[in-house]
Amino acid sequence: MEVLQVAAGGSFEGDCGGEKVKPKIFFVDGGTRNQGDKNRITWESYGSFCDDEGHVTHFELPQAATNNEAEYMALIELLKTLPDNEKDEVLIYTDSRLLVGHLERNWKVKAKNLRLLVVQALFYLGKTNAHLKWVERKVIVQRLGH
Repeated sequence: MEVLQVAAGGSFEGDCGGEKVKPKIFFVDGGTRNQGDKNRITWESYGSFCDDEGHVTHFELPQAATNNEAEYMALIELLKTLPDNEKDEVLIYTDSRLLVGHLERNWKVKAKNLRLLVVQALFYLGKTNAHLKWVERKVIVQRLGH
């Protein structure tokens, strides 16, 4: 199968055995940000995902203590919305090199707080026939607004 290319209009197409296939495309992001002054800091954790048509879902991730945890939790929430054994190719774009490294390139998971999240993400990726691809941060900002 050919590597997918981003067309000028933002759509994605690939070639599968001479037949044009348009995979299902999603963009995902999770993060944390501190709020407050130097005497009182609170953390806000969030996740977002959208499809290629621009339908965006935003949600809070109160259990995420780190940015990487929020990235994983946002991905898992997206994967839970996808049907099992999807016949069409599903591509999920993320700006997290760590997610792509752990889940697509078999990087070693050194952070103990991420190990269970990696197992969960791999489980749902396998159930849904989804794959991750890295994109620059500006693409995620364009799609999700943050």
